[in-house]
Amino acid sequence: MEGQSQPASVHQPRPGGADLRGTGTVFIAENFGSGPRYIGHWESDEGQPTFLEQGPGWQEPNKAISWGRERAPRIVVRTGRGESLRLFSAGVIAVGPEKGREPYFEEWDSRTPPQRDV
Repeated sequence: MEGQSQPASVHQPRPGGADLRGTGTVFIAENFGSGPRYIGHWESDEGQPTFLEQGPGWQEPNKAISWGRERAPRIVVRTGRGESLRLFSAGVIAVGPEKGREPYFEEWDSRTPPQRDV
């Protein structure tokens, strides 16, 4: 959970990962299992996508996005599931095709994050 210590290997970027800040994509997803409400990771986009770092987990989506913005210009946020699944672009570089094409990524609005269906 947020603020709790985890094994170092979970949070440490692969060697050279710090040199790749400002590149790649961060993927954040709402977690419906046990643990933090949002989970995420950072991938490089140089050649074959490569895992760089696992996030610590967050209760608030905007904290996850802040973590992502420290690492990558593109951030994908997935909330909901099934019929309530929504995809968002939350980085400084937009992700996904324009409205009307699939999959459609809404622009993230940090003032009104989506609410979880209960």
